[in-house]
Amino acid sequence: MYKRQGKGFVLSFQEANKPGDSFDRVRDRIRKSSPAIREKSADYLLYALMDAAIDAYFPLLENLGEQLDELENAAMQHMDPATMRRLHQLRREFLTVRRAAWPLREAVGVLHRDSMQLVTDSTRVYFRDCYDHTVQIIDLVETGRELGTGLMEMHLTMASHRMNEIMKVLTIITTIFIPLSFIAGIYGMNFDTTHPLNMPLLRWKYGYITIIGVMALIAAVMVYLFWRNGWIAKSGRRNRK
Repeated sequence: MYKRQGKGFVLSFQEANKPGDSFDRVRDRIRKSSPAIREKSADYLLYALMDAAIDAYFPLLENLGEQLDELENAAMQHMDPATMRRLHQLRREFLTVRRAAWPLREAVGVLHRDSMQLVTDSTRVYFRDCYDHTVQIIDLVETGRELGTGLMEMHLTMASHRMNEIMKVLTIITTIFIPLSFIAGIYGMNFDTTHPLNMPLLRWKYGYITIIGVMALIAAVMVYLFWRNGWIAKSGRRNRK
């Protein structure tokens, strides 16, 4: 929207004049013969138009905030790729609002700070209210963007944590099977069983059961040690010094 002010009139341009735009409130006040708009000068009409345009940002930001709250609840339960894409899109929408509101704040700031012949002192006070609203809009946008960034960082942290848990389980399983594989590999070698320095238990009828028992005992002891140090159970104990 582009506005140009001259003495006694206000000229405004809109990309599309559709029912339900932000200027409907001003049109209704003019149709109802509102004394404030009809009796005051053009600078007050400029304020009314800008105030209506600024106030239209708040329902939009409220809607974006509600969507962000829904995404936050979804992220706490499960962050799927669709939620991640929607979060990224929502952050871009906040960025679009920021790009539109930032120059608007500077423009309103000039109107309420600088002395201009076409803006009276009595109307300049109203522009101060518009400036405060633009500052609130910028703050809401920045808060929404920071929350969206925090949700994305939380998702990355949770994904990294899940990966670490998976790697921990796989490492524990691998660690348990290392001594078992070593024993199985030793007894899997083919040597002369008649030599006195050969591996024991090869000719004993209970040798197979004994070796399996030893391997099971080693695995059980390792699992117990892992549990005792809190590595394989959520309620496990902390590492002892």
